[in-house]
Amino acid sequence: MTYDEILTCVNVAFNKKVRKVLKKSYNKTIDVQFGVYEDGRLTISLKPSKGWRDWLINLMAFGKMHRGYRWEFEQYGGDILSTIYAHKELWEASRKGTIIAGRSKGGAEAIMLAMLMTKYSFNDYRNVITGAIDPPRAFGKRQSKAVDIPVTTICYRNDIVPSLPMWYHHCGDFIQLGERKLGLSIKDHELATTDYDLIRVWFE
Repeated sequence: MTYDEILTCVNVAFNKKVRKVLKKSYNKTIDVQFGVYEDGRLTISLKPSKGWRDWLINLMAFGKMHRGYRWEFEQYGGDILSTIYAHKELWEASRKGTIIAGRSKGGAEAIMLAMLMTKYSFNDYRNVITGAIDPPRAFGKRQSKAVDIPVTTICYRNDIVPSLPMWYHHCGDFIQLGERKLGLSIKDHELATTDYDLIRVWFE
């Protein structure tokens, strides 16, 4: 993924340069902000954990793929696609391209959604990019290579969340921003990945 594409994914994850169109919650476990980016593409931003249901999903980390996130998308992934099909403005924006991004739990869910779009060849899925910001690991080795669209995972410094669970893997390219020190930090997760200068330095 290019520098500009990664900046775009970060913008979408944090609702920058996005005109918000629709916000939906699917069974109170998947919170999604649909919008249109400044260049006219569809944006789908998946939100981090915010309640006890989300934390229960986070803890269902067993199986060849994170069972909690997989269950969510087996149940509700089709509803997300149906929302786009049923909303004229979102559907038309998706024909120009789609940007999926999410932070923390939402980052893992963004990749799940990308896999779903690949499986169902959603509106030329090759015109989709996905950015996972500080997400937990959620995929077995085989599944981590099963996405046919550009996916980049971005982690800030010693953030502990992208290191867990230890037995899973990240999809696509992995970018570690900032100087890494000994140990792991929840504070680095709270700071998140918003420093554009660090992203630029990674590309130099």
